[in-house]
Amino acid sequence: MRNLDKVQAMLKSDGLDWDSWKTDVGVDIRVPSHEKCTEGNERKFTICGLAFRPLVPVIWLAFRKAASKWFHFTPFKRTWKFPVTGQEQCLYDELYTTDAWIQAHDDMQKQRRGDGCKLKQVIAGLMFWSDSTQLAQFGHVKAWPIYLFFGNLSKYRRASAVLGPCHPVGFIPPVSFYTIVLSSHYECDMQLPESLTRFINTFMKTKNHSDLLAHCKHELIHVIWMLLLDGEFIEAYQNGIIIKCYDGVLH
Repeated sequence: MRNLDKVQAMLKSDGLDWDSWKTDVGVDIRVPSHEKCTEGNERKFTICGLAFRPLVPVIWLAFRKAASKWFHFTPFKRTWKFPVTGQEQCLYDELYTTDAWIQAHDDMQKQRRGDGCKLKQVIAGLMFWSDSTQLAQFGHVKAWPIYLFFGNLSKYRRASAVLGPCHPVGFIPPVSFYTIVLSSHYECDMQLPESLTRFINTFMKTKNHSDLLAHCKHELIHVIWMLLLDGEFIEAYQNGIIIKCYDGVLH
């Protein structure tokens, strides 16, 4: 409790809200229709129960926590030399040792800032993960959280629960189940609400709605990402944000 109070006081000093969760949020998906209606060729259907919090306060919190002292702000290459031939080979074991991260870091240093900021510019690597979680050993009650990890942290420390590297940023409604990976591939294990099927039956004559339901599942996950990638995050993504990190240095 003392640790939580300390973090809450730190966030308040930065003008941030600790309890920034938005709960029981309803999201609208567009259901295609073969019949014309007042909304064009699509009809609106609302799915309730989403909980999420904005990403920018989470980024602030992560860089202010003690675990951020292990963050890598400057990328580098790691090589291994064959003991016999002396030939060197690049090793790709972390995000901050990849060519893409190094190139993005170099491009960012060459950019001219219009606001005259002279602070050191660093990359915050966001890694999202989501999967179904069984809440009890008995029964079928599940939650479907969305977690945020930071690629600036080594994968060995990122896998340690002691450091608290995992930041919950959302809970998808129980009716929507998705697996999200970095390749933007979605492995679907979702059961949409029965009310959606009844809603479709009001304007569709066919009884086989498998393709239409698959489309609705994709619509739902995209709407959720639209909420997470809000205007505040897009502004930070384009122009950056100034954070006083755990070591007291501004980046």
